[in-house]
Amino acid sequence: MTTSMRLTHTGQPDRLLRHSSERAHRSVRTTKPPPCASTLLTIAEVLTELKVARSTFDTWRALGFAPECIKLPNGQIRVRRRALDAWLTSRTEISDVS
Repeated sequence: MTTSMRLTHTGQPDRLLRHSSERAHRSVRTTKPPPCASTLLTIAEVLTELKVARSTFDTWRALGFAPECIKLPNGQIRVRRRALDAWLTSRTEISDVS
């Protein structure tokens, strides 16, 4: 790795990177945003979690049975993680075995 030092406009040393691979490596962000309750899920993620077809989900939406959805300005649909969790909890059935 070849580097050289120069001074920036503030007088601080600035390391020049000579190899494009080194520049690319330094610009890559490897951290993921922390998961939180307000995470927006794509329809594909919801369908995968629920193990249902898109047509089934669309039918549920038309009948008002689907979790609360958000329509983005670009037309895409998202579901808040907490809305999906609440929707699943509200549909929990306790079997009455006597």
